[in-house]
Amino acid sequence: LTQHLPRQHIRLSSMISIADQDKVQLRFKIGDRVECNCGAWTVGTIVKLFYTQSSFPAGKCAPYQIRLDDGRLIYSPADEDRVIRAAGPNAGSPSYEEEEPELPEEEKLPITVVTGFLGAGKTTLVNYILNEQHDKKICVIENEFG
Repeated sequence: LTQHLPRQHIRLSSMISIADQDKVQLRFKIGDRVECNCGAWTVGTIVKLFYTQSSFPAGKCAPYQIRLDDGRLIYSPADEDRVIRAAGPNAGSPSYEEEEPELPEEEKLPITVVTGFLGAGKTTLVNYILNEQHDKKICVIENEFG
């Protein structure tokens, strides 16, 4: 039956009614390690139950919000094995040992981010910094939205 429905309809129809969340028994709890079907099975940790966001249909929630080991924060639209399953014994756990060690202070590069409303004086400040004699090397990276 569902193979003839548009994919969007399948996803939304699998979501949980907020009014029914007290009646729904979820398979996982916060902190459980799971694998999520993101095209490939990806390991993560449940961070929230009955997750909602403004883009969901009114009165609907997703069973889980998951922090994947690669850092992405996603939600599971259904509590079904085809979407989310318990992480197997060979599934990776977050390895904090693989992170780069913190650099010593003398190797760190200080940065300043300048933000502000239109007309707030950002350009004036940057021009002053660039034109002032201070014997420092200055690099400006501009990201103009408009």
